[in-house]
Amino acid sequence: MVADGFTSIVDLTFGRDGTLHVVELDEASWFAIEVTHTPIGGTVNACKRRGRSESWDCHVESGGLLMPTAATVDSRGKVRVAVNALIPGAAEVITLP
Repeated sequence: MVADGFTSIVDLTFGRDGTLHVVELDEASWFAIEVTHTPIGGTVNACKRRGRSESWDCHVESGGLLMPTAATVDSRGKVRVAVNALIPGAAEVITLP
């Protein structure tokens, strides 16, 4: 196992420093958005490899995001995330602090 505890992963991207950014549509699951309409917000997690092992240490980089669907890391190392993409006319790209 590399990392666990994720729900509804929709995108993965690596930064130049090797950090893996994991985008989760919603912490409760896609089912909470699509069926029960009780979302709690999505997250972007930052994961770094533990030395030379196959395991990773992960922490929430940003939480409570409304339907994040994709992420990228720009040349300066800033993480940009597409949010609200499932709501017609509401999609936008935000930069994480």
